[in-house]
Amino acid sequence: MAQSAQRLDPAKFIGALLDAVEEERIEEARETEQLLKASTPAQIQKAGLGLINLKVGAVRTGLGGKCLVDLEPATPGVDQLPPHKLRPGDIVALDAYAASDKTKTVADSSNGGKPATSGVVYRVADGKITIVLDDAVPDEMRSLLCSTRLANEITYNRLKDTLRDLEKVIDKNPERHVQVLMNQAPAGFSKPPAKLKLFNPDLNPSQVDAIKLCLSAQDVALIHGPPGTGKTQTVVELIRQLTARGERVLVCGPSNISVDNIVERLAKLKLPMLRLGHPARVLPSVLAHSLDVRVRTCDEGQLVTDIIKEMDTKLASVTKTRNRQERRAIYQDVRELRKDMRVREKKVVQNLINGAKVVLTTLNGAGSKKLRGQVFDTVVIDECAQALEPECWIALLKGKKAVLAGDHLQLPPTVKSKRSNHPLHRTLFERAHKLLGPSAVRLLTVQYRMNQLIMAYPSMALYDGKLEAHASVRDHVLPDLPHVESTEDTQHVAVLYDTAGADMHESAGDTSTSVLNADSKCNEGEADLVAAYVRRLCAAGLAPDEIAVITPYNAQVGLLKDRLHTEFPALEIGSVDGMQGREKEAVVLSLVRSNDQREIGFLGDERRLNVAMTRARRHLCVVCDSDTVSTSPFCKGLVEYLSEHGELRYPGYE
Repeated sequence: MAQSAQRLDPAKFIGALLDAVEEERIEEARETEQLLKASTPAQIQKAGLGLINLKVGAVRTGLGGKCLVDLEPATPGVDQLPPHKLRPGDIVALDAYAASDKTKTVADSSNGGKPATSGVVYRVADGKITIVLDDAVPDEMRSLLCSTRLANEITYNRLKDTLRDLEKVIDKNPERHVQVLMNQAPAGFSKPPAKLKLFNPDLNPSQVDAIKLCLSAQDVALIHGPPGTGKTQTVVELIRQLTARGERVLVCGPSNISVDNIVERLAKLKLPMLRLGHPARVLPSVLAHSLDVRVRTCDEGQLVTDIIKEMDTKLASVTKTRNRQERRAIYQDVRELRKDMRVREKKVVQNLINGAKVVLTTLNGAGSKKLRGQVFDTVVIDECAQALEPECWIALLKGKKAVLAGDHLQLPPTVKSKRSNHPLHRTLFERAHKLLGPSAVRLLTVQYRMNQLIMAYPSMALYDGKLEAHASVRDHVLPDLPHVESTEDTQHVAVLYDTAGADMHESAGDTSTSVLNADSKCNEGEADLVAAYVRRLCAAGLAPDEIAVITPYNAQVGLLKDRLHTEFPALEIGSVDGMQGREKEAVVLSLVRSNDQREIGFLGDERRLNVAMTRARRHLCVVCDSDTVSTSPFCKGLVEYLSEHGELRYPGYE
């Protein structure tokens, strides 16, 4: 489809986005308040949205003179945190925790519903979580603690500020890529290089074609990367090509993990770069390029490092005194040192950023004061289809050209509002894909993950049949793995367990353990079937960590964990949302819905099932009620495809 002749009204469009962001802010705040009022700290922890029974470990000074506090399990002999969903960048409330009072909700436990203090998650490890505080550790944090994720007002304010900046830019003389994405001008391309000298000679023709398009783009180009097609590998090659041409590049993604994936690959190639923000991965290759490490290791930063050491020594001495006046005196000394450090550090930081040819950060992190006034030749946004459109503009307003990489046929970003015409439901990638058409988009067509039998249905249903399996994965099966026996289960690539007519009806989630399950569904019969199937796969030699059990419903995740986690602690059991970008040798998928009304809820979203089934490399088992799920055309097609090309089974097959 060519670029639409119908002009977008920027003022109306941006106004609608501003209203949508505010609506989303209000909804998230309402949800958070409801959760804190209705849930005990233990329930919050079980839902993965907080941690309880923590103690303060090491305290030290971080970037900007802020206080970094390690929180560790307080229970003697326990050195691992329980499973949780806290991630770098999350804002958390920190409160005193009394294990003896198990009936109080989080709101009741707090001081008038307000936390003792709040901070930002800096780093997450198996045995501790590091929090950034603006100031020294308050006295309230010397008792047992609970940490609960809060709504992030800062993010919403940044999104609204960005949209207002976009309004001002459009009223003046915006960069060409802004005009193109606002449908005020057509996308332009120069003649692509006839011969391209690749840094990575192993790229396939569709990847090379995508890079050529991006290099010839005068304003905007899109890389459409379906599951397993090497999108990130293509983005890495593009970054190398752009820097080789002397360009300055800003690389962003919607999450810390998406950014760290690129940092990790660039680090192996020894490409100079600077990572802003909070890396989610603690790999040395990633941390070595982070701003805080670079500040401390560069020559200019030596004096800053010396001041930090002095501050840390003083902070460590706080724990050795019980005298409140002595503590206050120490904190006053630290504040004075912090002022001096911030002045010196600011200069070092700006010099590092000014000298960086490749800067990597999250989309939200691109709005940092540290990048104010910085201009980049090209802004590359990876996983663009997982980002809200206003997030993308935070980065795009800092560049002269844009490359968007993603797949709008996989999971979109989470939007709280259920309103069908909500502007945030449509991502910038999806809008640009439709707006600009084939001339500005290149589809990556060779996938390196799935057996062709697993790949074929999503390829036909979503990608016009254009995907092809690389020879290295085309026919691979579980028994090809040296530790896996060929059995009735492992010899098949695709298995469908059809529970229609088996009286395995769904039920509502258990609200006694968490208010989060109020709208969720579970299915006891499917959970039993899945548990038995996983046991047989493991008995055949497949390692538990080579299997993923995926289900769209949190309540079903809980049921499956109850049945399998004690027996197989390394087995990954989770929702579709937690698996995007991941892969496993075998995937067992429980669709849950089974009712006489044939209601399927969000199973009708084909993007969700596309992600779920395309995580599998060699084996896919789908458990569902074909009669109920066939209400969805995509599900109906999947059931028919698996019935014809896979192994069709019914409950009681064992």
